[in-house]
Amino acid sequence: MSYRSTEDDNYLRVSSDLIEPPGPYQFLDDHVTPGTRYLYRLEALDRKGGWQIFGPVAAQMEVTAPALDHRLERIRPNPFHPEHSSTTIVFELAGREHARLQFFDASGRLVRVLLDERLEAGRHVVPWDGRNERGEPAPSGVYFFRLHAGTFSRTQAVVKVR
Repeated sequence: MSYRSTEDDNYLRVSSDLIEPPGPYQFLDDHVTPGTRYLYRLEALDRKGGWQIFGPVAAQMEVTAPALDHRLERIRPNPFHPEHSSTTIVFELAGREHARLQFFDASGRLVRVLLDERLEAGRHVVPWDGRNERGEPAPSGVYFFRLHAGTFSRTQAVVKVR
């Protein structure tokens, strides 16, 4: 079992998972506040009912600076079949920006605006279900999506199949 504290005496159980020998032992605590110092103890139980406490071990999650640039990942899946799944656009913003994500057909006509709002810095995931602005299925074909965020602008193609 795992215990966590921000003091030397007041430990609370954060995991009831049993530790199986031999080590090494690992524990992931995904409920922490950046910059806060935590103390951890592990309680090992043997098959005869005996127990032993290991620790404390101090840990602190540091805050890292955001990426210096905006980034657009490849659209996935591509090509895609909307009856089986949607396709997903993943991008990162280096800072708080107004972002616009638009889909165009091969002749350059606007098919749909998926996103047009101010977003926080970080990773963003936007799905497209293959439908136009009216909610109707767009025909099969090649589409282009364009992401604008501040001075950042990128375009990628996606193929919709039936």
